[in-house]
Amino acid sequence: MYQEKVLKEYGEIAGRYRVRLIQRKNKPVIDIREYIETDEYTGFTRKGIALTEEELDELVILIKGVEREDETV
Repeated sequence: MYQEKVLKEYGEIAGRYRVRLIQRKNKPVIDIREYIETDEYTGFTRKGIALTEEELDELVILIKGVEREDETV
């Protein structure tokens, strides 16, 4: 059976965000989502993004392109 796991936790960056590996439609997905702990609710919120491997690859290429543009300025 597949178990999701938290890969990285970020502290107080506009809340607390956790990067976790989950499975959707039998495919691995990187899920970056806010995690809160209050008296009423503890858990992941709807604030976040889930990326497939292909989407994550596209995002990395986009970020590298921005970094290269910054170097030429």
